[in-house]
Amino acid sequence: MTPPRLRVHPAAREEIRAARRYYAARRVGLGRAFLAEVDAVLAFALAHAEMYPALDADDPAVCRALLHRFPYVLVYELVGPASLVVLTCFDLRQQHGPDWERRR
Repeated sequence: MTPPRLRVHPAAREEIRAARRYYAARRVGLGRAFLAEVDAVLAFALAHAEMYPALDADDPAVCRALLHRFPYVLVYELVGPASLVVLTCFDLRQQHGPDWERRR
């Protein structure tokens, strides 16, 4: 059995870093709490990828995972039975998320 694989698109990695910086500037420890939640959601997604809803019924390989404590969503693509690629991480309060479809 192959171990689960997680890749994070470079643009998504920068979005996660920017969100961490934003929260770290708001309160001591909040940036670390944000990263811990991202890590927990991604670990769960690797173990139970199909538990998160698909963004589009016509393309079930692209799913979204909501963070619990923070108003952010991770959009990822299932690229194999035990692999996923994080395409974006964005604030749900934004009017539109980034154009993550070009990252596939």
